[in-house]
Amino acid sequence: MHQTKLFIFFITLLVSMSLTSVHAGDDEAEEEKVPETMYVDLSPAFIVNLGNKTAPSHYLKAEIQLVIDGEDKADRLRYHAAPIRHELVMLLSSKSKDELSSPEAREALQTQALEKMNEHLGLLEKDLKVEEVLFTTFIVQ
Repeated sequence: MHQTKLFIFFITLLVSMSLTSVHAGDDEAEEEKVPETMYVDLSPAFIVNLGNKTAPSHYLKAEIQLVIDGEDKADRLRYHAAPIRHELVMLLSSKSKDELSSPEAREALQTQALEKMNEHLGLLEKDLKVEEVLFTTFIVQ
């Protein structure tokens, strides 16, 4: 009788553990499906001459991070860092100090950068899209 109870206890324990591991596997599969927000740092900082021919030279220093969904897309975005940096340098250097003086102007630049980047990325890889452009440093001098 004692052996039967012990046998039932072990069977119950074994079934319980297998159900727990199956349930844990479902949670892990669910977590893998949810895209993870990633921040891609475009180091080094961008330092450009601002495009104003009549005034003395002004410079912009901007540190930029890009928001993208998923580690795989972040890796692909890093792979395309050179053309992304090129597009941003061209955009930033086309601005004048006056064009960047207000918060609204900087938000407009942020929107322009996002649109320009996604347009260019669309030519490189169809499903690669940046969600947001973040200026983590923005200094005009």
